[in-house]
Amino acid sequence: ERRLLESVRFHHVRRKAKYDLSLVAGIAQIIDREQIEVVQGVMQFAALFAWLAARQSGRKPPVVAAVHTTTNRGLKEELQDRLLYRRILHRLPAVVFVCNYQRDYWIKKYPELKQLARVVHNGVDVSRYRRSDFACAAKRVRSDLGIADAAFVFSCIAAFRHEKAHGCLIEALSKLPSNIYLILAGDGRE
Repeated sequence: ERRLLESVRFHHVRRKAKYDLSLVAGIAQIIDREQIEVVQGVMQFAALFAWLAARQSGRKPPVVAAVHTTTNRGLKEELQDRLLYRRILHRLPAVVFVCNYQRDYWIKKYPELKQLARVVHNGVDVSRYRRSDFACAAKRVRSDLGIADAAFVFSCIAAFRHEKAHGCLIEALSKLPSNIYLILAGDGRE
């Protein structure tokens, strides 16, 4: 199934290593060739490369970062945030977060982001999906897990990290009737 609209062009610039600076030139060429007006980098690492590529391009489009986390996985990531990404993020016209909690967390950590911070909530266009499209797959999952057809099933697809608060979800659902099930999908330390 095609996931992108026909009007969307996809370009894949391969990297040889994590900090492959040849990516910058490749992205800059795409920016110029496709006459891109705004570049978005999702997460700090992508925002860094987007910012470098935009600066190298002839068009010099603005770069917006989308940050979808509040927890670094270790000291290395925390140091990268403090010493590198922080310096890039505050030079951008906007930094987008998916919820108020994330925005507030990052502003507390780096107050200089306050004027740049924007919240754009995640959303799903439910009109694109019909329950009947997933009926066979849902029936198979219920059968595999031994869940009755009449039971109500919640699912949560997210990395198992502290800020996702899976424990709160489990606790809340444990207070509901026994014919309700929760299916968790993801990976991570928790």
